[in-house]
Amino acid sequence: MRKGVLLGAVAILAVVGGRQVWGEATARDLAKARVNKLRELLRTAQGADEEPARTFRTPEGFVRFLSAPAAAHFPVADGTAEKKAEAFLEKWRNLFVNEIAAVAFEQKRVKTANGRTYIRYRQTYAGLEVFGAEMVV
Repeated sequence: MRKGVLLGAVAILAVVGGRQVWGEATARDLAKARVNKLRELLRTAQGADEEPARTFRTPEGFVRFLSAPAAAHFPVADGTAEKKAEAFLEKWRNLFVNEIAAVAFEQKRVKTANGRTYIRYRQTYAGLEVFGAEMVV
């Protein structure tokens, strides 16, 4: 009887342990895919290239901070500043957050200065604001 219980426990541990290892491999693959996608975005920078773009990432590969060089920009669709910002977020969204429907960005504020428009977004999850999760495009 004890032998059957022990074998059952080993089988459960093997399944749970195997899922954890496979899950980590998937997380590593996703982080690697994010790094490749970030490299793709950085190659699109247009303008002066005297200095590289600045980026900071999380250990999982998500972008925490991204800035084009001072005199450069990342090209996006034509249209208003809001349309350009939305197109940028749509195209590069998975660099910043997981690609799930519950995660969204809501426009919070628009500011124009020195011929540039800055649009601040707040992140929401299932309609609730995520504390401290904002971005400026």
